[in-house]
Amino acid sequence: MPPLWFHHQANFGHDIPGHPERPERIRALEARMERDDWFGWERREAPAATYEQLTAVHPERHVEL
Repeated sequence: MPPLWFHHQANFGHDIPGHPERPERIRALEARMERDDWFGWERREAPAATYEQLTAVHPERHVEL
């Protein structure tokens, strides 16, 4: 099974200067991967996370932002 790359449009709303998950970095990574046929990775659309899923991995105060 090839490695998987999960993507969701909500990623582009995570716009915190200097954060590694910022939109311009994700766009640059995906553009590079696209040029090289995703390095053999499989690209999938991720479903939106539920509040419960988000608070399982992030402090509630971050989710409330």
